[in-house]
Amino acid sequence: MAETTRRKGRVGYLLILPGGLWLLLFFAFPFYSLVATSLYDPSGSDFRGYEMSYAFGNYVDVIRDYWQPMLRSLLYGAIATFFCLVLGYVLAYAIAFKSGRWKVLLLVLVIAPFFTSFLIRTLSWKLLLADDG
Repeated sequence: MAETTRRKGRVGYLLILPGGLWLLLFFAFPFYSLVATSLYDPSGSDFRGYEMSYAFGNYVDVIRDYWQPMLRSLLYGAIATFFCLVLGYVLAYAIAFKSGRWKVLLLVLVIAPFFTSFLIRTLSWKLLLADDG
């Protein structure tokens, strides 16, 4: 009994291995490289104009220079999230408790944007968000 349980545990780890290696190779290593590069000190000249010492000065400079746009972006994101949650909840509630034609119509209205091409959606947003749009 214990041997079977142990073998099942190993099989689970073997099944996770390809996905884990994929994530490690294409997410963790590039992320680490990006963070390490962002911490390099640009004043030195050891490696292509960057000193191989870690410092948080780059982050301090970015936050000091761009704190207002960053805060505004977070505020806009919070407002958009709130409205999406409210609209999504109302639509989900209506779809769950309506019947017949209304249910089908609401489902079609929710699913229809997924059938449009990404390029068409991008061009329509560009038109809407343009200076004269």
